[in-house]
Amino acid sequence: MKQLGIALAIVLGVVSCSKIFGGGGQSACENIGKQCGADFTKDDIAECRSDLESAKKELGAKAVDKFVDCADDADSCAESMGCLAGLAVTGMDQLEKNFEKGFDKATR
Repeated sequence: MKQLGIALAIVLGVVSCSKIFGGGGQSACENIGKQCGADFTKDDIAECRSDLESAKKELGAKAVDKFVDCADDADSCAESMGCLAGLAVTGMDQLEKNFEKGFDKATR
């Protein structure tokens, strides 16, 4: 159960900070819950999907779609968390580009 809490905290933390997507993400959200022993409610799944949609705007659709495919196919909680870590690393590139864009605008 502790693993579930940690996994859920990681997912919700990344989702809250980065935000993620919708559509096909429902099965990925459900699979993360299943693999990590979480009993996600319909509201949890809806929030996850909404966060995934938002993350597409911040991290890019390609990174989020890769995460969704990975998480949907994950066979364990550890693999699901690996998918999430991959999203974080991939998404950092987009966040860095956006940061630099803003910094350049402010310092010109």
